[in-house]
Amino acid sequence: MTREPYLKQIWLFNSVFAFISMGASIDPHLANGANGVYTYRVQGAIYHRIGSMLPAENCIPKFSQIYIYDSNFETELSYRHSVFPTLDTFLLADIQHELHMHNPFAQVFHSAGQFVREGQPVVLKILSGQEYDVRYYNRPTANEVAVLMIDDSTINSGRDILLRTNQGQLQQISECHAAYDALQYPLLFSYGQLGWHLNIPYSTSARSNYHKSHELASNNDSENGNSDNELRQTRQ
Repeated sequence: MTREPYLKQIWLFNSVFAFISMGASIDPHLANGANGVYTYRVQGAIYHRIGSMLPAENCIPKFSQIYIYDSNFETELSYRHSVFPTLDTFLLADIQHELHMHNPFAQVFHSAGQFVREGQPVVLKILSGQEYDVRYYNRPTANEVAVLMIDDSTINSGRDILLRTNQGQLQQISECHAAYDALQYPLLFSYGQLGWHLNIPYSTSARSNYHKSHELASNNDSENGNSDNELRQTRQ
């Protein structure tokens, strides 16, 4: 697949790899209108939600559940392709492989899946931000973004995201959570880069940040061999 068709379908590719779902109250009269230009008008706030680790009985896995439900690469790929069958299977496989290798959230959910499939009661805690290493531009590790707790359902969540095997309802994610963007847009934050959170330090100066940004770009080019792959083109 060439770059142009990929970019035209990038929101579909992102949707099948997203860990969470986005929701909003829309105006049904405009959204369902048969005449004129299609209009999508949101009433109130846009929110992001995440469900339990496993789907309800007789339901197919969605979003983060796909990472947990089955450890087989081809099975996971099949679930993603069934969401949007028009997507290129080879590119889906490439993206899935890259996320498995480099995205800490994908790695955490895979680890949780091992315990869940063994029938162990697991609580997955996605940390809210105060526990992270707050140095500029650090790529988080799986240990930094989440904690697996075996049979510990009494823990207080605060702003953290707590996922249980079958909790039966969707959980709304706080907009102050550092993983808010990384969970919704895994193709833009393919290394699980964290966003704003309540304990993030103030920047020293615009000039200092300018130099640090260019230093990061230079380091990334060195690490990646300046390769012109599809995921990096997403950000251009």
